Amino acid sequence: MKIKKSERGEVALNDYMIAIAIFMIGAVTVSYLYINIYKLSAKVKIDEAVIGYITEICEQIDLISYENVSTVEQVNDEIINNTLKNTPIKDLVKIECTEVEKFDEANTTEYKNYVERIHLKIIIKYESLNKNTREYYINKIKVKEI
Repeated sequence: MKIKKSERGEVALNDYMIAIAIFMIGAVTVSYLYINIYKLSAKVKIDEAVIGYITEICEQIDLISYENVSTVEQVNDEIINNTLKNTPIKDLVKIECTEVEKFDEANTTEYKNYVERIHLKIIIKYESLNKNTREYYINKIKVKEI
C-alpha cells in the first residue's frame, strides 16, 4: 500500500494522537500510585507517633502506685493528660481510659485485690487524609506491689 503525498500528514497525526493517549494513561497511573504511596506513608508516620505515646502512657501507669490508678478519672487526669499535654499529635489523637476493673480471669478471689485491668481507647483522626478515623482498644494490666 502506497501512501500518497496528501495522506502523509493524516497518518502522522493519528500516530501522534495515539502516542499522546498512551502517555496520558501512563502519567495518570503513575500519579495515582504516588498519591497512594504518600497517603500510606503519612498514616504510618501518624501511627508510629501514636504507638510511641501509648508506650509512654503504659510506662507511666507502671511507675505510679497501684492505689493511684483505681479510677478512670485518676488515669485520665494524672497520666494521659500529662503525657499528651505538649505533644504535636494532641489534636489528631484522643486517648482516654474507659474503664478500670479488677482483673478476674482465673475467677479466683485471692488475686482479685492485687491485679487491675485498665482499658484504654485510642481514636486517631486523619484530618489531611480523607478525614478517616481509626479506633484501637488496649488493655493494660496493673499489678499491686507487695
